[in-house]
Amino acid sequence: MISKKFILSYYFISFFLILVSQVSFSQETKDTTLFKADFFDKEDPVNLTLIFNVTQLKRTKDDENYLPASLEFVSEDSNVITKNIRVRARGIARRKHCNLPPILLNVNDTSISREFIAGAKKIKLVSDCNGSKTYEEYVLKEYLAYKIFNILTDKSFRVRLVNLKLIDTGRKNKESNSLVFMIEPEELLAQRLNSLYIKVDNLNFHQIDLSTTDMMSFFQYMIGNTDFAILKRHNIKLLVLNNFQKNTPYPVPYDFDYAGLVNTFYAVPDELFDISDVKQRYYRGMCRSDDNYKELINYYLEKENEILDFINSFEYLEEKPKSEVLDYIKQFYSEIKDPVFLENIRRTCK
Repeated sequence: MISKKFILSYYFISFFLILVSQVSFSQETKDTTLFKADFFDKEDPVNLTLIFNVTQLKRTKDDENYLPASLEFVSEDSNVITKNIRVRARGIARRKHCNLPPILLNVNDTSISREFIAGAKKIKLVSDCNGSKTYEEYVLKEYLAYKIFNILTDKSFRVRLVNLKLIDTGRKNKESNSLVFMIEPEELLAQRLNSLYIKVDNLNFHQIDLSTTDMMSFFQYMIGNTDFAILKRHNIKLLVLNNFQKNTPYPVPYDFDYAGLVNTFYAVPDELFDISDVKQRYYRGMCRSDDNYKELINYYLEKENEILDFINSFEYLEEKPKSEVLDYIKQFYSEIKDPVFLENIRRTCK
């Protein structure tokens, strides 16, 4: 017969284990509040601290091997949370030209529970490159490019501003601060759009979703960006809807540092295009009927005030660079209102 003392001990131990697991689960949830699904819905900058050997990253700019790092952030209940992650450099042009290249945060198989970050493994952080005012303006202009595309379509990467403190363990914990931005992880984007990523090269415009591609092509023209290619998935992610009702892939663009809107010093147009400066627009979209183009133009015109108002209200960019962005977007709208616009883009459409 099982003794009464044994039964009481059993229930006590069981209750204790349940209590511990609930406390642990609650703490895990609080510890990962940074990566909730609505993280990229918020406009205010988040405060993050990265602690790692920044000097080594700058020296090697290694995009294959990770460095150990600590990520610190403040939870919603004002607790400072520290998590172990890994970091490495990313990007092609910016690794060549930047003292501090864009950073990839790898939270897979680290102390951050993936259960609470919607399966996200890697998060892109766009840095200010060389720690100067000019480079911070580049970052903020590129951030605005992402936000403009968010206004135009949900099929776009969301972004979040970050007040980033870097603590360089390679230089006796020297600190630096900058305003940068974080890009929505691919897994979160796919979940939000109920879609799946596909990795297929050599697709052409006729094999992908026309309406989404037209929207993307007009946007690339709007910001003066020719640095993309669906054929090779260059600065393009391809997705298909997860409900199997429509299996035609659609493109989602990213990385706009070569756009005329941003106008980085290192951005040069490809020799394939008949332009000498990235601020010159060149249409790389598909040739469509006048009715298709006019429908798209009307949609962009409907969004004109919302886009201009958002840029005007953006408080983190000083007046001069903000005026440059506004003037560049206004120039686009002047173009699409001109009767000769369709004739101009037909010279380069595919």
